[in-house]
Amino acid sequence: MKLNLDKRFFLKKSVFCFFFILCLFRKKNVLFYKKQSNKDLEILKNFYFAKKKYHKETTSIIFKNFINDNKSMKTILYNIEKRRTTSNYMYRKNIKYII
Repeated sequence: MKLNLDKRFFLKKSVFCFFFILCLFRKKNVLFYKKQSNKDLEILKNFYFAKKKYHKETTSIIFKNFINDNKSMKTILYNIEKRRTTSNYMYRKNIKYII
């Protein structure tokens, strides 16, 4: 009789722990999803701002991965740096021709 009670208690405890962990995992994913959507909204706002203020070529170079649904902040920042180095290179190249 005691053995049956121990088995029941173990099963109840394990089922409770399983559902508790499952609920925690869900809440963690929901919070992660909300943070991710906020970042996407920020990038989208920056994209529309850049589209209004900057040249078409600049916007396309910086946000080309964002448009292709490869939304990585590192790639966008890399593209911004790449655009800056490209403009510096063109600036140096034009100065050579002027001098």
